[in-house]
Parts: sequence; C-alpha cells; structure tokens
Amino acid sequence: MEFFYYFQAMKAFIEANFKIMDINSDGVIGIDEFRYNCIQRLATDDIKVVDDAFNALLNVSNFYFYTCILIVLIVNALKIISLKFSLL
Repeated sequence: MEFFYYFQAMKAFIEANFKIMDINSDGVIGIDEFRYNCIQRLATDDIKVVDDAFNALLNVSNFYFYTCILIVLIVNALKIISLKFSLL
C-alpha cells in the first residue's frame, strides 16, 4: 500500500514538471521548450554549449544516437528508483 502513495507523489512530480516545461500549454514539449528549460536549469558560462547540444538534437543522425542514450539513462534511473523503493 505504501508504494501506491509513492507512485502518486512521483506522478504529481512528473505532471508538475511537465506543466513547467510546456510553456505554450499545448500538451507537447517541443524542442524549443526543451532548450529553454535546459538553459533555465544549467549554470553555464557560455550559451554555445547548450546551442551545440540543441543543434546536435536537430541533426537526424545524432537524434537516434542521443535517443538511445536517453533511453538507457531512463531505464537505469527507473532501476535505481525501484531498488530504492524496495529497500524502504
């Protein structure tokens, strides 16, 4: 039963972050909204780093590569979260 409460809290956290990132409230986080969110969260001396990463995402060949990396990161994060909840 405790997991249900953690699940609801995680769901509320994800929905709140989605609403923050969805600037134009169309229900979809576009690449410009994602870029804006990255710029807001990262402390960088030069915006060129973010722009280079942004342009790499727009390149189709890089898109598939980075999508695979993102999927691996998400799966690993979910494993860590499930392990953490199993230890509670």
